[in-house]
Amino acid sequence: MVVVLDRVEAEDLAAYRSLLRDMPQGGLACGFICGLRELRGWPGYDLVALSRDTKGYYGDLLALLPPLGREDELTCVQVGAANLYHAACHTLLFGELEPQELRGLYKSAFFLLRMDHALRTGEYVPTRKELLEKLRGARRQVLLDEAGTGGALQRAEYEERLGRLIGLCGEILQKGPETCR
Repeated sequence: MVVVLDRVEAEDLAAYRSLLRDMPQGGLACGFICGLRELRGWPGYDLVALSRDTKGYYGDLLALLPPLGREDELTCVQVGAANLYHAACHTLLFGELEPQELRGLYKSAFFLLRMDHALRTGEYVPTRKELLEKLRGARRQVLLDEAGTGGALQRAEYEERLGRLIGLCGEILQKGPETCR
């Protein structure tokens, strides 16, 4: 859910949290909430996926957003790759072989790979399943690796997966998102 209010105060968040608690399956809700002025000052690179993933049911999110362009998409991929690279390196150095650590990294990897694919092909793919059908090579392997994060891994497999994440992000950072094939 994307919720944009005229302004957001602590009382608004408490009311929203209470509403979610009372909803069936409210614990599954996730999304984005902010005030209108904050939204207008939000970095464009962070709004790119939000604008593509949001379907309006009440109001028009796109009318509230600043104009977004290719530079925002490029920055989205660069920032995503840099953040994931850093997180994967940190996890490899200090992680505890916990499946939830990898799940968080692979969630970020999905968002990165989806925007990277859109930049390289012009096609924005909304789901993991559809994206998996489109990807090849190291990108596909990273998305396949995500499927096996539910159980315990041996140290070697854990390090191998993190190495693939680091390698992919490093390639994107070195070559630039549009040139990596």
